[in-house]
Amino acid sequence: MKKMDVLYALGDTFDIFSLNSTPAFAQRASNGMLEPLDEYLKKKGVKYEDLYKAEQIKIGGKRYLLPGKFGHW
Repeated sequence: MKKMDVLYALGDTFDIFSLNSTPAFAQRASNGMLEPLDEYLKKKGVKYEDLYKAEQIKIGGKRYLLPGKFGHW
């Protein structure tokens, strides 16, 4: 995570990457490192609820991530 943060601070951008914790996600969504996906989903006509069972965390009412995996507890 530190390497990715340094690269981002130096101006690098990333298409897709994985975050393994809620605090890591919230920090990066709040500091502008992540781009909301809502408009992309809307443009493609994708209804999140039709594809995924679990709701993901939103920041400021915006969706920044999609599930990477789902396991039964």
